[in-house]
Amino acid sequence: MENAKDQLFIIPLERELDEVESGKISTLLNEFLEKWNAHGNPLSANVTLEESRFLIIRNPDGQASGCSKDKLFREIDLVCSRIGVQQDVAGKFYVRCNGVIAGMGRKEFFQKQETTDIRPDDLIFPTWISDSFEFSKSWKKPLHFFPNLQLKKDLV
Repeated sequence: MENAKDQLFIIPLERELDEVESGKISTLLNEFLEKWNAHGNPLSANVTLEESRFLIIRNPDGQASGCSKDKLFREIDLVCSRIGVQQDVAGKFYVRCNGVIAGMGRKEFFQKQETTDIRPDDLIFPTWISDSFEFSKSWKKPLHFFPNLQLKKDLV
């Protein structure tokens, strides 16, 4: 059930992970999350890997503080470096086009709509989502579900 106070962190990776890498990153991050705390108070959290490219960390009680979030992101960096992958650059749009998930900046995203490299039925992976309710509503949905992201020819 979606919790109004939960926290969700979506971390895009620079590339898809293979099966071995996926297992390692999940194991290492779950080990960290078992001990994760905020000012000495244990936090409930879990990690999943979506599309072999997006780390989804759920904190159902929503109690992660600034310091505990910093610890989490440092651990993610450390674990990623151990398996030879990096987080992708923040602020990208992620779209499945022609069977491949591509990350791109805003300008490229709208240019690809104009050239029809991105079509209304292509799936969007909105990494800005911050809770489970929005995740269930918006994750991995076709572009036409996002009117504010669709090309407006008179503005381009």
